[in-house]
Amino acid sequence: MKKMFALLLALVLTLSLAACGGGSGESAPPAGAPDSDPAPAGEGKVFNIYAWNEEYKGFFEKYYQVPEGITVNWIITPSADGRIRISWTRL
Repeated sequence: MKKMFALLLALVLTLSLAACGGGSGESAPPAGAPDSDPAPAGEGKVFNIYAWNEEYKGFFEKYYQVPEGITVNWIITPSADGRIRISWTRL
């Protein structure tokens, strides 16, 4: 009885996966959706990084190579007492 139940459960799980994944992989963007590249021709993309000290900037520049056409803007906001300030955004 247990083997029959396990086989039935495996069959149901397999069929549910097959039913959910039956797409062709190609989907048209929804009507009114913006273009995939919103930046106008001739302009690059901007990556803003907010940090509280220069240490993070040093690590970033040492270990990460910025791809061609991307501008990195650093916004450093040090705290007066040297503590880390964290702000939370609720989504």
